[in-house]
Amino acid sequence: MNALPEEPPRSDADFAAAQGRIRELKQELEAASSIINEQEVQIECQRIQLDETGLKLDEATATRRKLEQRIADLEDAVADEPCPVPVSKDARKPGVTALQFKPYPPDRLKATQTDLATLEALVGKLGWEELMYRLGVLITRQAQETTGPHKGALEAAASLVNLWGPSFYWCDEDVCRKLEDQEHLRMSRRQKS
Repeated sequence: MNALPEEPPRSDADFAAAQGRIRELKQELEAASSIINEQEVQIECQRIQLDETGLKLDEATATRRKLEQRIADLEDAVADEPCPVPVSKDARKPGVTALQFKPYPPDRLKATQTDLATLEALVGKLGWEELMYRLGVLITRQAQETTGPHKGALEAAASLVNLWGPSFYWCDEDVCRKLEDQEHLRMSRRQKS
């Protein structure tokens, strides 16, 4: 005696409402599937872009290593070469050491004699130390403002000038005179003792 519970009779209206609800759910499911498919495509595109970026970074890193190695090789090769400035013994003044490096001028020199006189007057007015400091500040500012392909070269030049700029303190005549006076004073004290 297994008695099954009796189901209440269903009307055609209930059946139509259930079918309508099923159609709505199917439409929502299709819309959700469409959104999921679009997101999967976007995720795949982003994954491909990320892979490409990783490859570009790897290529850039490899190129940087090659350039660093090339620079190191060139520095090693140049370190063993003699100084490119030939200075004969006759041309040297007694007590004056020869220049160790001869600067290579640009392909086209633009300064006139008037410009050079102005530059020399500026050195006389400011002294070497301040002139080189001002030059370093100028190059640094231009390196910060530049966005083109020469930014790295300007940054390197600014670092270089700012590195050796303070050594120009010893080039000013006043400093040299003070050093000579101090040396003479030290020597005279030494002779007295």
